[in-house]
Amino acid sequence: MTLAMGALALGLVSAQLGGRGGPPTLPTLDRRVATLRAANDPIAREALCNPSSAYARNLDRTLPPHSRVFLAGMLGEENGPRLGVYYFLRNYLFPRDVAISRGKAIFHEGWFEGLPASGPDELRADGFDVLLEIEPDGSIRVTPLGPPR
Repeated sequence: MTLAMGALALGLVSAQLGGRGGPPTLPTLDRRVATLRAANDPIAREALCNPSSAYARNLDRTLPPHSRVFLAGMLGEENGPRLGVYYFLRNYLFPRDVAISRGKAIFHEGWFEGLPASGPDELRADGFDVLLEIEPDGSIRVTPLGPPR
């Protein structure tokens, strides 16, 4: 049993490291180590592994720790598949408040119901400092709503 679990774990890890062609070769891993070692900044190093994490860490580094962030476009059943972005940013931007609704968001199976914002002025009045909007190409537009706290 232990041998079977070890083989399964090795298979899963090697598939992740090596991509479609099986496990990586030692020269490939050596090049990867050299590339990662050359990246002095932790965010630049993370960008080589996961660009989304690097973006979120850069946003974390940029925003003041007590910023209130509103992530638009996450409400409704049609936006359920996009919620991963919300959970991801909520994790990376902690301890900041990352909201998707102006009031209490109610979770349904796979989606949230809530009160969307009609614009930046409304969010500014509610005390939010930053508006994040997901563009059609998947990038995130950052709109500052006022002076940092």
